[in-house]
Amino acid sequence: NELNSTIPTEIGKLTRLYELKLQDNQFSGPIPSEIGNSKVLNTFHASNNLLSGHIPTELVSLTELKEISLSNNQLTGPIPDEFKQLSKLTSLELSRNSLGGN
Repeated sequence: NELNSTIPTEIGKLTRLYELKLQDNQFSGPIPSEIGNSKVLNTFHASNNLLSGHIPTELVSLTELKEISLSNNQLTGPIPDEFKQLSKLTSLELSRNSLGGN
């Protein structure tokens, strides 16, 4: 795909969204914090885009989240320490960004 826009903040209105797969596009800008409203989200794949900014800490409110794939973007800042609260998380892919830690 070659979708090229920002991820709309309205994504947070999809409260029954189970999987969000946006990989291999040209989405740019930040990951909207509103994604934290999708309480049953199990899978969030957005690798190979142009996403920038920090990873929103609101992702930790997604207690059903098992997979996060955000590799090969332009994300910066720390990896949220709160990720350790995601007890169902089995896959976390963050390579090829400019992320750091404490």
